[in-house]
Amino acid sequence: MTTDKAAFSVPSPKSGTVSEKLVEEGDEVCVGDVLCILEV
Repeated sequence: MTTDKAAFSVPSPKSGTVSEKLVEEGDEVCVGDVLCILEV
């Protein structure tokens, strides 16, 4: 994740492959929003 003020990693509770992105670069998201679907 990158904002105009910081860049940081988003931890995931599972390992896997991203099968679907639910947000695109430049989209505004809120805390708790689902960003992608993982295939495990």
